[in-house]
Amino acid sequence: MSTNISVIQSSIFLKYRSLYAFLQRQAPPVAGEVQRAYVGVARTYFETGFRRYIRSLGWIKARTTEKVDTIVTGAGESVQQQESEVDVERLAYARIDGPGPVLSYMADDKTHKEPPEALLRSLLLVLLDNGTSEYTFLTAFFSSPPPLPRFTSSQTFTHTPSRPGFETRDSNSSMLLSPPQMVSPTRTEFDELRSLGSETGFGGNGPFTGLASPRRRVTSINNVLGAPPPLGDVGAHGVNGKDSKEEQASMNAIWKQVMDPVLEYCQTYITQSLAPHPTIPLLTIIRLTEDVMLEVQKRGCQPLETFIFTMRLKMWPVWQKGMADHIDGVKRMAEGTGAAGALAGMWTRKVGVTEAAIKSICQRLLRLRQELTKLIASYTDKITDPVAKATAQSTVYDALLQGLSKGPHLVSHPKAQSEIAFWREREEEARRRIVSTRRQR
Repeated sequence: MSTNISVIQSSIFLKYRSLYAFLQRQAPPVAGEVQRAYVGVARTYFETGFRRYIRSLGWIKARTTEKVDTIVTGAGESVQQQESEVDVERLAYARIDGPGPVLSYMADDKTHKEPPEALLRSLLLVLLDNGTSEYTFLTAFFSSPPPLPRFTSSQTFTHTPSRPGFETRDSNSSMLLSPPQMVSPTRTEFDELRSLGSETGFGGNGPFTGLASPRRRVTSINNVLGAPPPLGDVGAHGVNGKDSKEEQASMNAIWKQVMDPVLEYCQTYITQSLAPHPTIPLLTIIRLTEDVMLEVQKRGCQPLETFIFTMRLKMWPVWQKGMADHIDGVKRMAEGTGAAGALAGMWTRKVGVTEAAIKSICQRLLRLRQELTKLIASYTDKITDPVAKATAQSTVYDALLQGLSKGPHLVSHPKAQSEIAFWREREEEARRRIVSTRRQR
């Protein structure tokens, strides 16, 4: 697609905003027909563009296969081997301000690959820009027109007619010169009236100049077309009797008519990308949706905010199931080595999230800590020598502390500090048991 609809909207359509406002006031059926015509064209435009873009993302996605393993998988490997698999650059996809989005032409390169969270991020960014831009245009173009200016009671003629019996009268729509009696004026009266109209601002060459203002004609057009007068009392309900909530609901409905196919395509792609999905990349995507939703709120696109929030709610159960699998894996692991390194790698790759999400994450990490504590106790209880037992515990705890202290994340958060303090206390207790046992000997 070589046409940029935003350029057409800003350079062409917005020039006719006043004409469309005139149609809204004087010929609502014609204005509705214009609106339906635009909705049909814009709907086809966005549907075609997003269908092609999502198809390109699908081609790139098929070139990469993500392994869905628990943290106990490969428990016999060393900590260094596990940490070498951590790609910290992928954590940058959790923010809007990060790498550039994936473009459609990149799919033509058969060797080009992108991680799943990069593809989802690109889709959300494209949806963010196009959805909010379209909502802004719809609000600017199709919203109810503002009321036309009208004369107030304070606006009066400064000229006093010289002919007795004629007086100036002000009304809500115009100022008319009306005689007290319905009689046909003489030629002299016409001349005086024409002179009077010229002096009061309604002058001209016609014999009826000054008898009626252009505003009076607008009212007559309304009567012919059966439309409500544009100068009615709008009060607190806004133009055409609509309040702000009704106006926003109307704009939301138009936006949904345009973007419904796009939302269906995006929802299908996101749902297919969630299951199965590794825990850390999925947490990265959840963090991204929070960032996108905040940006949508700033741009004031309520229907798109609802869609992003719905997708985020669907991601949380998938992530919780993945964490439950990790916890069950640790629980089933009765013996073996490398579990501490696996958990350390899990913490090394963790992603910063908001306070609302941290509570849910920490609840499952607490369960994971409890199961890991039981696993370490089960593993070291098989050692009969007290010094060797305490030494093994100290080694495991030290590996956990190294994993928690290193990595791209910040450890200043109270939850992270609490976790580090818990394992440091266990490690110090193990060291004290080593020293006390050796002294007793």
